[in-house]
Amino acid sequence: MKKEKALHFLSYSTNGVNTLKSNKTTKPKILIVEDDRNSQELFKFLLGKKYDLSICDEEMSFLAILEKTKADLVLMDISLNGEKNGLELIRYLRKNNLDYKHTPIICYTAHAFSQDKINAMNAGADIFLAKPVSIEILIETIETALQKREKAN
Repeated sequence: MKKEKALHFLSYSTNGVNTLKSNKTTKPKILIVEDDRNSQELFKFLLGKKYDLSICDEEMSFLAILEKTKADLVLMDISLNGEKNGLELIRYLRKNNLDYKHTPIICYTAHAFSQDKINAMNAGADIFLAKPVSIEILIETIETALQKREKAN
């Protein structure tokens, strides 16, 4: 009996959406909203084997991903390309998209002041992590948030 392997490929579109897709997946889906290309590549490398990733860097590509897929968790930076920042996108998810009303949102950002955390939590983030954070802590935080989500459903 042959083991079935999931084939992965990166899909790059002209609107700035990078999506790691799988033809067969049971991996949790994570929407990463991050403007820094190096950080995007690092996320792909560090998280891509464990999670099904969709990555974007600004509002329009973010909205395009929301139309196509339902993420199990959102990892959101505050500073983004385009007109809207991560806090505005978090507010949008919480107020305008019922599918994401209870989806865990981790605000992962270089904005490290206490007021930044307050602003993120007031916008609707569940967890605030100030960069840099070790990959172990990031994965542990993601796993904990996903487990809480699973228990709530």
